[in-house]
Amino acid sequence: MKNLLSKLQKKKSKTGQENSTRHQLTSNIKHVLPYLTIGETVIFPNTIAPIFISNQSDIKAFESSMEKSKNIVIGYPIDKKKSKSLNNTYKTAVLCHILQVLKLPDGTVRILVEGVNKVKLSTITFNEFYIAECKIINNPIPIDTKTKSLIEVIKKIFTEYSSIHGKIPEEVVTTIDRSDTPDKILGNICFVTPLPYAVKIKYFLENNNLINLENIAVTLKSEIEILRLQQNLHGRVKKNLEKTQRDYFLNEQIKEINKELGKDEDPSGSDQLLKQIEKLELNVKDKEKLTKDANRLNKLQPMSPEAGILRTYLETVVELPWNNKSEDLVSLKKAKSILNDEHYNMVKAKDRILDFIAVRQFDVEKKSPVLCLVGPPGTGKTSLGKSVANSLGREFGRISLGGVRDEAEIRGHRKTYIGALPGKIIQAIKKTGVKNPVILLDEIDKIAAEYKGDPAAALLEVLDPEQNHTFTDHYLEIPFDLSDVLFIATANSLNPIPAPLLDRMEVLEIQGYTEIEKTEIAKRFIIPKQLKTIGLTDAQISFTDDSLLKIIRKFTRESGVRNLNRNVASVLRKIARLKLEEFEEGDEPFKAEDIKFEVTDENLNDLLGDDKIPDEDIKDSTVPGLSVGLAWTQLGGTVLPLEIVLSKGKGRIILTGQLGDVMKESAQIAISYVKSNCELFGIDPDFDKDVDIHIHAPEGAIKKDGPSAGITMTSALISAIKQTCINKKTAMTGEITLTGQLLPIGGLKEKVLAAARNGSTDVLIPLANKKDIKDIPKEITDKITFHTHSRVDEAIFSLFPKGTFNKNS
Repeated sequence: MKNLLSKLQKKKSKTGQENSTRHQLTSNIKHVLPYLTIGETVIFPNTIAPIFISNQSDIKAFESSMEKSKNIVIGYPIDKKKSKSLNNTYKTAVLCHILQVLKLPDGTVRILVEGVNKVKLSTITFNEFYIAECKIINNPIPIDTKTKSLIEVIKKIFTEYSSIHGKIPEEVVTTIDRSDTPDKILGNICFVTPLPYAVKIKYFLENNNLINLENIAVTLKSEIEILRLQQNLHGRVKKNLEKTQRDYFLNEQIKEINKELGKDEDPSGSDQLLKQIEKLELNVKDKEKLTKDANRLNKLQPMSPEAGILRTYLETVVELPWNNKSEDLVSLKKAKSILNDEHYNMVKAKDRILDFIAVRQFDVEKKSPVLCLVGPPGTGKTSLGKSVANSLGREFGRISLGGVRDEAEIRGHRKTYIGALPGKIIQAIKKTGVKNPVILLDEIDKIAAEYKGDPAAALLEVLDPEQNHTFTDHYLEIPFDLSDVLFIATANSLNPIPAPLLDRMEVLEIQGYTEIEKTEIAKRFIIPKQLKTIGLTDAQISFTDDSLLKIIRKFTRESGVRNLNRNVASVLRKIARLKLEEFEEGDEPFKAEDIKFEVTDENLNDLLGDDKIPDEDIKDSTVPGLSVGLAWTQLGGTVLPLEIVLSKGKGRIILTGQLGDVMKESAQIAISYVKSNCELFGIDPDFDKDVDIHIHAPEGAIKKDGPSAGITMTSALISAIKQTCINKKTAMTGEITLTGQLLPIGGLKEKVLAAARNGSTDVLIPLANKKDIKDIPKEITDKITFHTHSRVDEAIFSLFPKGTFNKNS
């Protein structure tokens, strides 16, 4: 149609004034002409446009026009749904001349008309068709310089618009470029641009062409911006569609290639995952969630990042042992045999484990306890956890909690993070492959809290039998039942463990070993293990009992057996080296089976060097003001010598040796107690006048604290005042009060073992600790005499030689 328009415009321009004057009407009289209305196209003067009519009355108006002057008035309704009355028609219409007629097969008539003039309607009547009485509107406005400039600007804007639009014929652009009047510019632009009907009517009704030109310039600029935005969006959509179509095409090719090669036809793995999900024994809600995720995975591109994250998540979930459980060992006799074969002594810990195995036969719910093994390093806590798993016939998993600071290490990371993983608990269960393993939480007292969260708080749910059946890892997002898991924690001290966490665990103390126990452990476990490491047998290298005792006494001083293990390994390496050197010096070839060596106490120093622990120690207490106390540390028991000297001064109390606040208070209590009982101990009440009391604990680089040094300080102070030595080879422990009571202490076995290692023959303890002596091995109690007292004065009398005081017990 636009091509036809351009051709007619050319034809019109050729005919010139002849065609123009043929249908001009007089402007000073009223004219009566056929009338019809159109509701979409707005025809301006000097423009050509097609219209379509099908209404019979409109067709009759058209035929009447053709019989006469071919002139017809076209009006525009205010409301298209209402009648063609004058009240519903804009008063300004356009007088048109019919240029071409084409009757279509369906009865519709297409008419090509040219706008001639605007007319003002007076009346509209109906007699078979509508007839309008109108008057020509002549409102000539001179084309000044501003109007010409606006016309040129609009032409340039329209040229830009047509280039962006891309579908406007070049002939139309040329026609508009040749237009020299505002009416032609407005009419042609309104015809070829998709402006709304209301905008076109607004331009048509405005008689001020200058205003119309300014408005059409703004409108064209807006249309240009709209076109650019549409093209931008279209480009993006097209690019995405092309990529999607390309990916789809390539994926289909890959599928066909894989099909020909006999490879997997499910690159996303979703089909296999759906089958695995269906086999899981999960509740309906959780299974629906996993199924939904698997279906979503099937719709994603296999190489997209989201598909990788989702696939890893689903694979992790289906690989967990939701349904797989191992059968527990029900034979107490076999379980006891396994425990005894793998660990020496540890009677209490073994009895508790056997109790658990026995109760499992009657417990319907079968809730597993949470055991916490507490003891010095090197006492076999971690290996005992492995033995528990062996005795139960379960899989074993170990989680090292030392230095763990992030809560996510326990509960996992959200799966949306890159590199997200489940927590250590779920990872350990996945690794064991069963839902009821024995999991060792190693070094639970070494957990640290920081801004990322408190791992100890996260363990509260894990270790609570009432909650852990619905433990939810952040990565899994669905609950996992931990009630079948047997958790065993290890710690060197209970003090760092938060009270709520400690309340969820059953504490089993693993105490230090005696020399006899260490000797047995060396012969049964350490030496065979180290011999196997270097490829030798006990028939080739052997240790005498005296040599093992010498290693224990002269080269190690510990509660556990780690240093003993290192020294045995060092001895064997040295023997292997010496024997190899001997063979290299001779002519015979080296044969490992020819090695024969016995380690004795006489040749031990040649292998390990000089003794690391001297024979004589401060335990002999041969100096006034010196007493030997006993202390418990995370490494086991140790001796705690205290020295007190009195010197001229101003009555000050000097404390050195890194004493903690509790020990400082114990020193104040000891001094106050002695002052209040001077007559009882035969001491001058003014003993501290013009005298400084200096209390010192050797090994000043080590911090010391605790209340059990009270009796040690008291005895050392009395010894310094009376310048009398305490009985030789006597060690002591006990908390004192101002009223002279001797209170019980903890860690008695560790302290007594330390006293025995240091050669003490007498140990003073509170009377309330007498019941704990039975826990000490017989070989130790046979060597040590225990002095038990409930009062401080009684203890003091027993520590000094007879005759030291006026009254002796």
